[in-house]
Amino acid sequence: MSKPKLVFAVILEPDFSKVESGEVDQYHVNVPALDFNELAQLLEKEVVSGDKVSVRCANDYLDIVTLQGAEPVLDQLSLYCKHTVGAASSKTSKFGTIDISEVWAEKIPVLDRASAPPPGILFFTVTGKSIVTVGVWMSVLHMCFGRHRSAKPEVENEPMNSALQAGFERFFGMPFRPVATVTNLGPVD
Repeated sequence: MSKPKLVFAVILEPDFSKVESGEVDQYHVNVPALDFNELAQLLEKEVVSGDKVSVRCANDYLDIVTLQGAEPVLDQLSLYCKHTVGAASSKTSKFGTIDISEVWAEKIPVLDRASAPPPGILFFTVTGKSIVTVGVWMSVLHMCFGRHRSAKPEVENEPMNSALQAGFERFFGMPFRPVATVTNLGPVD
């Protein structure tokens, strides 16, 4: 019996206040130079649920400019990304991540990845020994990314775990707002 594996998406919000005030230039990311395995290790370290899970991140992301242009077809784009991350999860890049960058470059109209706009949505898979292990980890993951009114109107917004926020900021070299949304896109097909 194979181990359960789910695909997740994390929606991040870069903090552009210093760009807007003129303190810094517009943020850009050299995506091919990044080791997305560092993000997987960050998630494994900060999201602790008791049982060990394996996290693998996709080696590219949907940037904020691509997302703005894709707004009318965002559901279709999200489904496409889920399938490519799930299908590609058996293919490993040189950094041990899910190698989707070439597949996406053929289908998604993204800007130059050596000087890409900031991230909007990151994708990763989580594998555990049982569906209970993955489910418990997913619950802790949601708590680490904070609670938002959209999920529970009676609960005030809570910020993302500060260690996760600092890890994303170190990795991408830019500040992020302390809010993020994590979504379970479902099992790997």
